[in-house]
Amino acid sequence: MRLLLALALVALAAGCAAPATTPAPAGAPDAMAPLAFSAPAILDPVRSGGEPVIFETPKHTLLIAAHPGFTHVKAPPGPEVLEPANGQSYLYRSADGGASWSVVTGPSGTPRNDAWGISDPDLAANADGSRLVMADLQAVSASTAASTDDGASWPSAAPMVTDPQDGSVDRPWLAFADGHFYVLYNGDGNGHWRLRQSDDGVTWSDLSTPGDGSYPGAMAAGKDGSLYVGNGDKVWWSVDGGKTFTASKVPAQKPMTGIVAQRPAVDDAGTVYFAWSEESAIYYAASRDHGKTWGPAVLLSAGLPGTHVWPWPAAGAPGKLVVAWVGTTETNPDPSAVKGDWLVHVAVVTGADTDHPTVQAAPVKDAKVTTGGICMDGTVCEAEAKDRRLGDFITVIVDHAGRIHVAYGTTTTGHSISSPAYFRETDGPRLR
Repeated sequence: MRLLLALALVALAAGCAAPATTPAPAGAPDAMAPLAFSAPAILDPVRSGGEPVIFETPKHTLLIAAHPGFTHVKAPPGPEVLEPANGQSYLYRSADGGASWSVVTGPSGTPRNDAWGISDPDLAANADGSRLVMADLQAVSASTAASTDDGASWPSAAPMVTDPQDGSVDRPWLAFADGHFYVLYNGDGNGHWRLRQSDDGVTWSDLSTPGDGSYPGAMAAGKDGSLYVGNGDKVWWSVDGGKTFTASKVPAQKPMTGIVAQRPAVDDAGTVYFAWSEESAIYYAASRDHGKTWGPAVLLSAGLPGTHVWPWPAAGAPGKLVVAWVGTTETNPDPSAVKGDWLVHVAVVTGADTDHPTVQAAPVKDAKVTTGGICMDGTVCEAEAKDRRLGDFITVIVDHAGRIHVAYGTTTTGHSISSPAYFRETDGPRLR
């Protein structure tokens, strides 16, 4: 079933401008075919789907790893918090392009391996897909597991992959570049992140301690082996295999504070993109020199008044970009005080690496995320008795054929934890 984007698509030829100004028009507004998406689907009626990370393997299998919700519960907790939980983050798999999904466990619902976890999963694969790696956060450490059958089973695992000198760690992120797997997490004990390296995703060694003590976002890799880490209004970049990182600021004026987790995106030609929220608007910028410098900010949410949070970019062919985020028509500088509905929004950009990109953006009508406030302050939300079920982000990818796939958490099931939801592009421009 095809689902057209809500109302009329906002087809914009977005010029490059600072966030405080409206981008000047350029190009033809009908340069792209209208987007259409499948009807959003709940992947599992019971299991949690907070902070879902969607990933396509090199063999074209889709995976979604999701937070099990133990630390993302709205009181009073329901039975779904513990049943059918098995001590690991949840993993869903589709071998038919997203038409159907199954949950990946061990035999009879047992754990996939002996590496337990409670939250914050991420996924990576080597170049030919012969080895996939999944990270999972534990109470004070992190674990990884490996699959050699395209994600159907995960028998090899490392129950603890952090450095023994580390204190309590948070949010492991994965990447694969230049023949190596990388895991990045916050909490080396000295106010930095820690980056570790592995050939098999199970045995890890220390590589570097980048960062400045602030919260690290997700990690991305270029085809040339370069590495990028999102970090608020900065992107940290490395062109020496992760041995050293340098931070560069994107052209944001008043970026939203709180937990900012979005992954930078790298297109097939190596151009790097980063997107951010300024509460009432979403922007992106492009870098053609590995993140050292950035072009001007480009407005993605023109014609869409309200409050907009959690942008996540993904790139395909040179200059082709998609950004998904969560937005509401209600304008409020405090997202946790919003009363209305939040929907997934999608923006597709062509010519994203030029001075005159063309943008098509709109909400996805039936992709409702929640009603009411969204807390942006991480685990502080729990202490303030604010709704934390959704976590801190949604994700989007561009698959091998250039189609868009979006994974997000939703509270529409009424559970005390969020539920995993998904939709995919059925018509419109191909980004590869």
